[in-house]
Amino acid sequence: MLPEEFNPKQKRICEFIYRHIKNHGYPPTFREIGHEVGFVQPCGKVNSGQVENNIGILQDRGVITYEPRKSRTIKLTESGIKLVEKWLGIDSTKKKRGVPVRGYAGAGELCEISTEPGQIIDVNLELEGKGLSAFIVKGCSMIEAGIFDGAYVFVKKQPRYENGDIVVAFHAEQGLSGGFIIKRFYKEKNYVRLQPANSELQSRRIYADEWSSFDEWSLSWEIQGKVVSFYYKFT
Repeated sequence: MLPEEFNPKQKRICEFIYRHIKNHGYPPTFREIGHEVGFVQPCGKVNSGQVENNIGILQDRGVITYEPRKSRTIKLTESGIKLVEKWLGIDSTKKKRGVPVRGYAGAGELCEISTEPGQIIDVNLELEGKGLSAFIVKGCSMIEAGIFDGAYVFVKKQPRYENGDIVVAFHAEQGLSGGFIIKRFYKEKNYVRLQPANSELQSRRIYADEWSSFDEWSLSWEIQGKVVSFYYKFT
Protein backbone atom coordinates (compact mmCIF):
# COMPACT_ATOMS: atom_id res chain seq x y z
CA MET A 1 0.00 0.00 0.00
CA LEU A 2 1.53 3.31 -1.08
CA PRO A 3 1.48 6.33 1.28
CA GLU A 4 -0.38 8.46 -1.28
CA GLU A 5 -3.32 6.05 -1.06
CA PHE A 6 -4.07 7.37 2.43
CA ASN A 7 -5.39 10.82 3.25
CA PRO A 8 -3.66 12.90 5.97
CA LYS A 9 -6.22 11.94 8.63
CA GLN A 10 -5.77 8.23 7.96
CA LYS A 11 -2.00 8.53 8.12
CA ARG A 12 -2.31 10.41 11.39
CA ILE A 13 -4.58 7.71 12.81
CA CYS A 14 -2.01 5.03 11.97
CA GLU A 15 0.86 7.04 13.43
CA PHE A 16 -1.13 7.76 16.61
CA ILE A 17 -1.95 4.07 17.10
CA TYR A 18 1.73 3.19 16.59
CA ARG A 19 2.99 5.79 19.09
CA HIS A 20 0.28 5.10 21.65
CA ILE A 21 1.09 1.38 21.79
CA LYS A 22 4.83 2.09 21.91
CA ASN A 23 4.48 4.65 24.70
CA HIS A 24 1.72 3.07 26.81
CA GLY A 25 1.79 -0.62 25.96
CA TYR A 26 -1.86 -0.82 24.88
CA PRO A 27 -4.01 0.57 22.02
CA PRO A 28 -5.97 3.84 22.11
CA THR A 29 -9.76 4.05 22.19
CA PHE A 30 -11.90 5.37 19.34
CA ARG A 31 -12.54 8.49 21.40
CA GLU A 32 -8.83 9.13 21.93
CA ILE A 33 -8.26 8.70 18.18
CA GLY A 34 -11.05 11.15 17.43
CA HIS A 35 -9.58 13.81 19.69
CA GLU A 36 -6.09 13.25 18.30
CA VAL A 37 -6.97 13.64 14.62
CA GLY A 38 -9.64 16.31 15.03
CA PHE A 39 -12.87 14.37 14.44
CA VAL A 40 -14.65 16.59 16.96
CA GLN A 41 -18.07 18.22 16.71
CA PRO A 42 -18.63 21.93 17.57
CA CYS A 43 -20.09 20.83 20.91
CA GLY A 44 -16.79 19.17 21.79
CA LYS A 45 -17.90 15.56 21.39
CA VAL A 46 -16.02 13.15 19.16
CA ASN A 47 -17.73 12.40 15.84
CA SER A 48 -17.78 8.63 16.26
CA GLY A 49 -19.13 8.13 12.73
CA GLN A 50 -16.04 9.73 11.17
CA VAL A 51 -13.74 7.68 13.37
CA GLU A 52 -15.51 4.40 12.58
CA ASN A 53 -15.60 5.17 8.86
CA ASN A 54 -11.84 5.78 8.64
CA ILE A 55 -11.03 2.84 10.89
CA GLY A 56 -13.14 0.66 8.60
CA ILE A 57 -11.26 1.89 5.54
CA LEU A 58 -7.90 1.19 7.18
CA GLN A 59 -9.05 -2.28 8.19
CA ASP A 60 -10.26 -3.03 4.66
CA ARG A 61 -6.85 -2.03 3.34
CA GLY A 62 -5.09 -4.42 5.70
CA VAL A 63 -3.35 -1.78 7.79
CA ILE A 64 -5.13 -2.28 11.10
CA THR A 65 -7.23 -4.88 12.87
CA TYR A 66 -9.66 -4.61 15.76
CA GLU A 67 -12.45 -6.48 17.53
CA PRO A 68 -15.85 -4.72 17.34
CA ARG A 69 -17.57 -3.88 20.64
CA LYS A 70 -14.34 -4.32 22.57
CA SER A 71 -12.33 -1.42 23.90
CA ARG A 72 -8.64 -0.94 23.11
CA THR A 73 -8.29 -3.74 20.55
CA ILE A 74 -7.13 -1.58 17.62
CA LYS A 75 -3.73 -2.73 16.41
CA LEU A 76 -1.56 -2.25 13.37
CA THR A 77 -0.93 -5.30 11.22
CA GLU A 78 2.64 -6.27 10.33
CA SER A 79 2.34 -4.44 7.03
CA GLY A 80 0.80 -1.48 8.85
CA ILE A 81 3.72 -1.30 11.27
CA LYS A 82 6.23 -1.37 8.43
CA LEU A 83 4.34 1.34 6.58
CA VAL A 84 4.15 3.65 9.61
CA GLU A 85 7.84 3.11 10.40
CA LYS A 86 8.61 4.06 6.80
CA TRP A 87 6.55 7.25 7.15
CA LEU A 88 8.31 8.10 10.43
CA GLY A 89 11.77 7.24 9.13
CA ILE A 90 12.30 4.46 11.68
CA ASP A 91 14.79 1.74 10.83
CA SER A 92 13.09 -1.36 12.24
CA THR A 93 16.28 -3.41 11.74
CA LYS A 94 18.03 -1.45 14.51
CA LYS A 95 16.10 -2.59 17.55
CA LYS A 96 17.28 -2.22 21.14
CA ARG A 97 18.03 -5.45 22.95
CA GLY A 98 16.24 -6.28 26.15
CA VAL A 99 12.71 -6.21 27.57
CA PRO A 100 10.52 -3.09 27.21
CA VAL A 101 9.19 -1.43 30.36
CA ARG A 102 5.47 -0.70 29.98
CA GLY A 103 4.89 1.26 33.17
CA TYR A 104 4.20 0.90 36.87
CA ALA A 105 2.04 -1.83 38.41
CA GLY A 106 0.36 -0.99 41.68
CA ALA A 107 0.95 -3.48 44.49
CA GLY A 108 -2.02 -2.13 46.41
CA GLU A 109 -4.10 0.41 44.54
CA LEU A 110 -4.12 0.90 40.79
CA CYS A 111 -1.10 2.77 39.49
CA GLU A 112 -1.91 5.60 37.11
CA ILE A 113 -0.51 5.06 33.63
CA SER A 114 3.06 6.26 33.71
CA THR A 115 5.95 5.02 31.68
CA GLU A 116 9.19 6.06 30.10
CA PRO A 117 8.73 5.52 26.36
CA GLY A 118 11.53 3.48 24.90
CA GLN A 119 12.95 2.33 28.24
CA ILE A 120 14.55 -1.08 27.82
CA ILE A 121 15.80 -3.39 30.56
CA ASP A 122 18.99 -5.19 29.65
CA VAL A 123 18.44 -8.79 30.71
CA ASN A 124 19.93 -12.24 30.47
CA LEU A 125 19.68 -13.70 26.97
CA GLU A 126 17.48 -16.45 28.40
CA LEU A 127 14.71 -13.88 28.91
CA GLU A 128 15.22 -11.88 25.73
CA GLY A 129 13.13 -12.66 22.68
CA LYS A 130 10.36 -14.48 24.56
CA GLY A 131 7.64 -11.88 24.15
CA LEU A 132 8.07 -10.47 27.65
CA SER A 133 7.32 -7.00 28.91
CA ALA A 134 8.28 -5.43 32.23
CA PHE A 135 6.55 -3.40 34.93
CA ILE A 136 7.94 -1.59 37.96
CA VAL A 137 6.14 -2.52 41.18
CA LYS A 138 4.86 0.25 43.45
CA GLY A 139 3.47 -0.77 46.83
CA CYS A 140 3.55 -3.57 49.37
CA SER A 141 0.64 -5.89 48.52
CA MET A 142 2.87 -8.68 47.15
CA ILE A 143 5.55 -8.80 49.85
CA GLU A 144 4.62 -12.34 50.99
CA ALA A 145 5.44 -13.51 47.46
CA GLY A 146 8.86 -11.87 47.72
CA ILE A 147 7.91 -9.00 45.41
CA PHE A 148 8.66 -5.66 47.05
CA ASP A 149 8.32 -2.01 46.08
CA GLY A 150 10.70 -1.16 43.23
CA ALA A 151 10.93 -4.68 41.81
CA TYR A 152 10.92 -5.18 38.05
CA VAL A 153 8.46 -7.93 37.14
CA PHE A 154 8.52 -9.67 33.76
CA VAL A 155 5.16 -10.78 32.38
CA LYS A 156 4.11 -12.92 29.46
CA LYS A 157 0.71 -13.34 27.82
CA GLN A 158 -0.82 -16.78 28.36
CA PRO A 159 -3.62 -18.62 26.51
CA ARG A 160 -5.26 -19.08 29.91
CA TYR A 161 -4.52 -18.28 33.54
CA GLU A 162 -4.60 -20.69 36.45
CA ASN A 163 -5.72 -19.99 39.99
CA GLY A 164 -2.81 -18.67 42.02
CA ASP A 165 -0.95 -17.13 39.06
CA ILE A 166 0.53 -13.73 39.79
CA VAL A 167 -0.68 -11.43 37.04
CA VAL A 168 -0.55 -7.79 36.00
CA ALA A 169 -4.02 -6.53 35.05
CA PHE A 170 -5.06 -3.32 33.35
CA HIS A 171 -8.22 -1.49 34.38
CA ALA A 172 -9.71 1.07 31.98
CA GLU A 173 -11.94 3.67 33.56
CA GLN A 174 -14.75 4.48 31.10
CA GLY A 175 -12.44 3.44 28.27
CA LEU A 176 -10.36 6.59 28.57
CA SER A 177 -7.74 6.07 31.21
CA GLY A 178 -6.84 3.65 33.92
CA GLY A 179 -3.90 1.83 35.38
CA PHE A 180 -2.08 -1.41 36.14
CA ILE A 181 -2.26 -3.61 39.22
CA ILE A 182 -0.36 -6.75 40.29
CA LYS A 183 -2.17 -9.51 42.23
CA ARG A 184 -2.76 -13.26 42.40
CA PHE A 185 -5.52 -14.41 40.02
CA TYR A 186 -8.41 -16.62 41.15
CA LYS A 187 -11.40 -17.50 38.98
CA GLU A 188 -14.47 -18.09 41.14
CA LYS A 189 -18.01 -19.10 40.13
CA ASN A 190 -19.22 -15.68 38.97
CA TYR A 191 -16.32 -13.34 39.59
CA VAL A 192 -12.55 -13.02 39.43
CA ARG A 193 -10.73 -12.44 42.70
CA LEU A 194 -7.51 -10.44 42.67
CA GLN A 195 -5.74 -11.49 45.84
CA PRO A 196 -2.81 -9.63 47.43
CA ALA A 197 0.11 -11.53 48.91
CA ASN A 198 -0.14 -9.53 52.10
CA SER A 199 -2.29 -10.82 54.96
CA GLU A 200 -3.07 -7.27 56.11
CA LEU A 201 -4.80 -6.33 52.82
CA GLN A 202 -8.14 -7.33 51.31
CA SER A 203 -8.80 -8.90 47.92
CA ARG A 204 -10.64 -7.22 45.05
CA ARG A 205 -13.59 -8.90 43.33
CA ILE A 206 -14.36 -8.26 39.65
CA TYR A 207 -17.85 -9.49 38.79
CA ALA A 208 -18.89 -11.06 35.50
CA ASP A 209 -20.85 -8.04 34.28
CA GLU A 210 -17.60 -6.09 34.04
CA TRP A 211 -16.36 -8.11 31.07
CA SER A 212 -18.00 -9.59 27.97
CA SER A 213 -17.55 -13.27 28.79
CA PHE A 214 -16.32 -15.33 31.71
CA ASP A 215 -13.07 -16.11 29.94
CA GLU A 216 -12.23 -12.70 28.50
CA TRP A 217 -12.04 -9.33 30.15
CA SER A 218 -12.80 -6.68 27.56
CA LEU A 219 -14.39 -3.34 28.39
CA SER A 220 -12.98 -2.71 31.87
CA TRP A 221 -10.31 -5.27 32.69
CA GLU A 222 -7.63 -7.09 30.76
CA ILE A 223 -4.83 -9.32 31.99
CA GLN A 224 -1.50 -8.14 30.61
CA GLY A 225 0.30 -11.35 31.44
CA LYS A 226 1.55 -13.76 34.06
CA VAL A 227 4.59 -12.81 36.13
CA VAL A 228 7.31 -15.26 35.13
CA SER A 229 10.30 -13.59 36.75
CA PHE A 230 11.35 -10.50 38.69
CA TYR A 231 14.48 -8.76 39.81
CA TYR A 232 15.76 -5.65 41.55
CA LYS A 233 17.80 -2.99 39.82
CA PHE A 234 20.50 -1.46 41.99
CA THR A 235 22.28 1.77 41.10
